[in-house]
Amino acid sequence: MLESGHIAEPIASPGEIAPPPPQRNWISLKTKGLLAFSALIFYAVVVVGFVLHQKDQVLGQVAELQRIYRQEELLRRVNMAVFHTVIVVNDSVYTTRGIDFPSINLDYGLIRASHAELVTELPQLAPNLDALNVSFAWLTADPSQRNLLDFANTLNQLVSQLAELTNRVREREGALTRQYRLASDSVVVSGLVLGLLGLVLFGAIISLFFTRLVADLQALQQRAAEIVKGYRGRAQPVSRNDEVGQLIEAVNHMAADLEAREKQLAMERQKYYHQEKMAAIGALATGVAHEIGNPIAAISGVAEAIRDAQNSGQCPIPEALCHPDLILEQISRLAQITRDIANLATQRPAERELHDLNELVRTTGSLMRYDKRFKRIDVELDLDDQLPAVYCVGDQITQVLMNLFINAADALEHVAERRRQIRVATRRSGDWASILVEDNGSGMDPETATRATEAFFTTKADGQGTGLGLALCKSIADGHRGALEIASQPGAGTQVRLLLPLTEEQRLTA
Repeated sequence: MLESGHIAEPIASPGEIAPPPPQRNWISLKTKGLLAFSALIFYAVVVVGFVLHQKDQVLGQVAELQRIYRQEELLRRVNMAVFHTVIVVNDSVYTTRGIDFPSINLDYGLIRASHAELVTELPQLAPNLDALNVSFAWLTADPSQRNLLDFANTLNQLVSQLAELTNRVREREGALTRQYRLASDSVVVSGLVLGLLGLVLFGAIISLFFTRLVADLQALQQRAAEIVKGYRGRAQPVSRNDEVGQLIEAVNHMAADLEAREKQLAMERQKYYHQEKMAAIGALATGVAHEIGNPIAAISGVAEAIRDAQNSGQCPIPEALCHPDLILEQISRLAQITRDIANLATQRPAERELHDLNELVRTTGSLMRYDKRFKRIDVELDLDDQLPAVYCVGDQITQVLMNLFINAADALEHVAERRRQIRVATRRSGDWASILVEDNGSGMDPETATRATEAFFTTKADGQGTGLGLALCKSIADGHRGALEIASQPGAGTQVRLLLPLTEEQRLTA
């Protein structure tokens, strides 16, 4: 299996820049405070407007009551004048003393003095008042008993109408008084209820705001403490759009940057460890080659002497038992192994230089064949002889190849129903040089594939992998302005392609 335990999606274009994160619409705490204050002012204006509207209704009722009081007072005076007039008229009708015209004229004068006001305040009295004036005019012109009776009847009709109007005015006064009391109580109660409701609502909003603010700050404090202790974990959700939300987002970015930096440092340490390991292997290979060089030369000399003696017919050993060529073949093989180790472990400069990718593939493949995992694996090299040299750090490309070889071998570990194969091919594709490492192993499912190049992710057992293999390969590819394309199907195998730039512009920007 792959060291990072999955396969990532192919890269469409090397060096592609990821789109920036979406911008948030931030609202400062000051702005929120101003909005809350504006809402409070607006609510107060609405309450005052409502109270003033009810007050206007109450004032209208007060004005109506005052008009009723005026009508009632007017009716009282007119009733009094009419009452005295009726007494005088009745006395003139039912006595033998004759018509007391001066008294009638005096009392009726009080009624006539209120005529204009009565018509204005109580227009329904106008017909009876006009009829009374006409009757009084007839009585004045002809103070006869007949005209006196007619005047008395007209006066009685006015008395009946005044009594009816007085009752109506009093009923209206009672109704308006009750309405006024209810409206007054409603104004007071509405003002108190709306005021208390505004206080409760505003207090609840303020309490909820500060409760949430304190909770977010405590969560942020806990998150910061976790980051200080080294735990990165999942980013804290940004549920606010004010300065606290900006602070949460900044802490999340800080944690992500620290995590990325730690992963980068881990990969850099892995590169440095690889360089140190290869340097140590190189020193060891040099010492081994030096130590076994003399015995190999001696054995080679003896074998050549035996062969010369055999060719001259002077070999004392029968020909059937004398096989110096076998000795020389094994000596050549032993010398080739030491050369392969020395070539692979040779300390190379960290700067980019022109390198033959085919040679790097051959050298790495030769060394990896000595790993016991490759004993039952067929390794096929399909190298393009026309592939141009590439500017790269040879030691880092070797490190990528070793990781890819090991990943392919691990993917073939549990394959038993088919022949185990690893194919390594080099090609030129436009302005890119590619190295393809393909196996027919177990492959990876899509869910695991989404985290292919994520640092520290692995599906291997503890102690068998660090989860830095593919992450390190991708880091090296990105450092060369190249790309790492990975494709896989469960049960069908894995393809990993390393792309390195060939053009001058890509090389200079690397």
